[in-house]
Amino acid sequence: MTLDPTTGESAREGFRQMDLTTVLMLLTSIGLATAGQLLLKAGMNEFGSELGIGDIGHLVRTGATTWQVLAGLAAFGTSSVFWLLTLSRVPLSTAYPIVSLSYVLILGFSVLVLDERPPATVWVGAGLVMSGISLIGIGQR
Repeated sequence: MTLDPTTGESAREGFRQMDLTTVLMLLTSIGLATAGQLLLKAGMNEFGSELGIGDIGHLVRTGATTWQVLAGLAAFGTSSVFWLLTLSRVPLSTAYPIVSLSYVLILGFSVLVLDERPPATVWVGAGLVMSGISLIGIGQR
């Protein structure tokens, strides 16, 4: 068990101290980050072609006028605020593994919202991520 240098608490103690408000802040951060990713992808789908490094100026100009890109960036900014609030309450080693839920949420919403069709190996990987999150949670109790 390692100590958090800022509080002297162990990661295990930090996990136990996550009250409902902290959990809701963390889940809000994850939800907004997920929404941000989906919005950014939807906005980029409006471009209709692959962009290269030489297209950064075009990306910035067009992205600044695409509502999905602007909303995605706003969602990320707001997500960051909730993430900072979460980090003020619990150790990083406790909060960060839970952020992995965003990978699974992105996968599900990519299918539902963006009509993507990931291969079976991606679903197996998502299952492994969820197993890893569960193991981390069990290990911190």
